[in-house]
Amino acid sequence: MASADLESVTSKEVREELERRTGHSLAQHKDFIDNEMLLVLAQMDRPSRVFPHLYLGSEWNAANLEELQQNRVTHILNVAREIDNFFPALFTYMNVRVYDEETAQLLPHWNDTFLFLSRVRASGGRALVHCRMGLSRSAATVLAYAMKEFGWSLERALRHVRHCRPGVLPNPGFMRQLDFYQGILHA
Repeated sequence: MASADLESVTSKEVREELERRTGHSLAQHKDFIDNEMLLVLAQMDRPSRVFPHLYLGSEWNAANLEELQQNRVTHILNVAREIDNFFPALFTYMNVRVYDEETAQLLPHWNDTFLFLSRVRASGGRALVHCRMGLSRSAATVLAYAMKEFGWSLERALRHVRHCRPGVLPNPGFMRQLDFYQGILHA
């Protein structure tokens, strides 16, 4: 594996190549290697444009000033407890401080995040909604926004957001909250 296409290489292939080169078993480090590879790949990923005024992305995207400016981002919705705001003097921020855990509660924040994103849209601005990877917390928040803004079902919102950002996978707790939110919106 002298060179590899980063679009198709797997963490297993990387681990096996490292084992071959070092002569040591790395099985006990599998989870660490897998996690680090996901982080590296996520850092190379661009934010996904979900709507003309809304990007969905990762911590890396939120820290990349050049990319934020190229995308004309004006507002940042940070949906992560463990990530600070990188450029508070340059962007308007909203923070939802939750961890990516099944027991974390996003539902109580969705009215405020909807209002924040609606103001961005009305002002002609653009928002980046992010968490660590742009796949669970921030994705669930964007799904909730789409459901309310466009009257979409959860299934329709998932289809659209996954079309724009294929790796989207809110944790099971967030999916339950989205299902409950759908009931509230369509009551």
